[in-house]
Amino acid sequence: MSVVRAFRPAAVVLALGIASTPQTFDRPRRPADLPPADRTRIHDRFGKLPLSFIENRGQIDARVAYTLRSPGHTTYFTPDGLTLRLTDGQGQDARAHTIQVDLVDAATDRIESRGRAPGVVSYFRGPRDSWKTAIPTHESIGYVQPWPGIDLTYRGHDGRLESVYTVAPHADPARIRLRYSGQTSLALDRDGNLVCTSSVGDVRETAPVVYQDIGARRVPVEARFALLDENTVAFDVERRGAEVVLRR
Repeated sequence: MSVVRAFRPAAVVLALGIASTPQTFDRPRRPADLPPADRTRIHDRFGKLPLSFIENRGQIDARVAYTLRSPGHTTYFTPDGLTLRLTDGQGQDARAHTIQVDLVDAATDRIESRGRAPGVVSYFRGPRDSWKTAIPTHESIGYVQPWPGIDLTYRGHDGRLESVYTVAPHADPARIRLRYSGQTSLALDRDGNLVCTSSVGDVRETAPVVYQDIGARRVPVEARFALLDENTVAFDVERRGAEVVLRR
């Protein structure tokens, strides 16, 4: 059984400097040094890049294994779950809102790469000996069995963050529970999408689309989000069996 969910934040945000040959720079140009037209062009092009997960090589808090940056949000992946920082505006006028999504009763021993991406990322902060250069990026990352018999993969798809829960035969998808905190509100809309409201915009997670692979056939399965309380989300699956996929 597998579960896939995707969400697209409604806000827009910053881009960090990315260099394939960072060692050639003695004094990297800061965003403020660039003309406004150049900053806008770089921001627009950054937003069209494929999503990639940046490995933590000491450039951020040690609790974070990977980060994902795209216009409007930065996502931090830790053993407990993910933290989403939404941003509206730039510079001193920017406003931010942080939402945390915890994997309830999960035990994550390892978060691993599940596919390298072609690019690298460099951070030029402080003195030269503090720079972090040529940090690997990844197309997807995985939480190894946070719940018994259930695996979790995050990847990019059409500019969206998508999570895939792979549930082994006889494992219980009801174990998958997500606890949200920091949002203004959490609710389901008329189409069954999960809407997480913040001070700088909404995060909308599309309603689950579920199917079961039986031999060579892919059979649709009825499923929906279930709000267990004002902060906790689960999946309500009508049919169960080996190899079911939830897509949202």
